[in-house]
Amino acid sequence: MKKLYTLFTLALALCFGNANAQSFFEDFEDVSSGVAGWDSVNVSNPIGTTNWLTGNLTVFPPWNGVGFLAANFNGCAGTGTISEWMASPDRMMQNGDKIIFSTSCPAASTWPDRLQVYLSQAGTASTFPTDEVSLGTYTMLLLDINPTYATAGYPESWTSYTITIAGLPVGQTSCRFAFRYFVEQGGPTGANSNYIGIDSVAYVSTFSNVNEIDISSSVNLFPNPATDQVTVEINSDGNVTEQLITICDLLGNVVYQQVAETRVTVINVAELSAGIYTITTRNESGIGTKKLVIQ
Repeated sequence: MKKLYTLFTLALALCFGNANAQSFFEDFEDVSSGVAGWDSVNVSNPIGTTNWLTGNLTVFPPWNGVGFLAANFNGCAGTGTISEWMASPDRMMQNGDKIIFSTSCPAASTWPDRLQVYLSQAGTASTFPTDEVSLGTYTMLLLDINPTYATAGYPESWTSYTITIAGLPVGQTSCRFAFRYFVEQGGPTGANSNYIGIDSVAYVSTFSNVNEIDISSSVNLFPNPATDQVTVEINSDGNVTEQLITICDLLGNVVYQQVAETRVTVINVAELSAGIYTITTRNESGIGTKKLVIQ
């Protein structure tokens, strides 16, 4: 299997019937003029010449689309602590919601990188820190990639992470999450920090309002077995067109996920290994599962 997880678009509201818990997807194709709903700050010490920037395609290609979000050793000057923050739009979040993204650094890098993901429960009132060691209102650590600065400890090819939110009060809380490129002893003359990319970021709210009715009989797959592409056709009643389509291997690992806007969706499966998978669709009508054979 060439890729563990392929995520094309999650721009739709996945928590049907609850506009306050709207999911979103951001592919960071070009961040040179900012990204709508996202905010960033560089509080590195000593401050460098760059903050979050559009990924350089000569370093490595994007995971999906034509661009990606990047940060590098120039976040601070000389040797110091890099602390660059990129915060998401605010959402009414609850336990069980998911944050999904892919990240990578250059292959065979000898300067270790590190990335953290934090959550703020202050919503629109969230504040960034004012220096390289503080956190502002982003006090809930969700993920810390390569905290020991191990060589080759950061993924050197695009790798996907799924964070399931936990620890919030019961019900919904206005929140923002933030990526923090945090590297001690970083900078142009430091022992750590090189270059990282982030791509295909999604916030997926809990499907608390989706019926659990079995709609498997309304799901058609063809061709099946498939080689390069498979078409998923949904024959749901009413005006349902928004579908969350998930493909899992026999161990239950998610290898593909997409929100489709139409009843008929063509999926590229050429990068999946030959074998047996399950394909599940979720919409307002219910949940349907079928066996998919890739040869």
